[in-house]
Amino acid sequence: MCNAVTQGYLARARLTQNHPRIFHGYAAWAETVASLRDQLRPHGWEKFDKGNYELTVHAERELAITAATGDEGTGLADATPSNKCPKGSNTIEAINLNNQIDLFQDLMPLPSTEKAPFTTWILLYHFAQDEIRSELSLPSYIDAHGKIRGWKERIILRSIPLDARPVDVRPPKLPDINIEIRRRA
Repeated sequence: MCNAVTQGYLARARLTQNHPRIFHGYAAWAETVASLRDQLRPHGWEKFDKGNYELTVHAERELAITAATGDEGTGLADATPSNKCPKGSNTIEAINLNNQIDLFQDLMPLPSTEKAPFTTWILLYHFAQDEIRSELSLPSYIDAHGKIRGWKERIILRSIPLDARPVDVRPPKLPDINIEIRRRA
């Protein structure tokens, strides 16, 4: 999971000031999702897109993971983190389903392949000044403004230190290549 978050950070870090501002967060999120799927696929996980709600699911285990940027409390054991940007109806529905599955676990009908009642976890990540903090957490409460305010379980992942020293990248020395261009006769 940490590798997926690192890949998201690297995608964001490769962008310039000429990229649209909104694209920095989108690129980090998209690469985190893609990398997570790449890593989990050999273990029985699959891509699942529910109305543009990007999930990585393990149908047999009835588990789903989505990714989201978190606030400053992300990855800190003594904090209660939240998502950075408000979430919509798909996240609200997933959290409500998480709560229903807990209440009626023994009474739930067998899932259909179309709308399996996944327990949805969130890979929450935060790019701080000197580190990347992340956690895999199970949300339990979302407020009217789309902010997750309660968690049933939080698995704090190791932080990834960011080295502030600049890296000197030098292109390799290659011989000059001369290409003669002539018009056809």
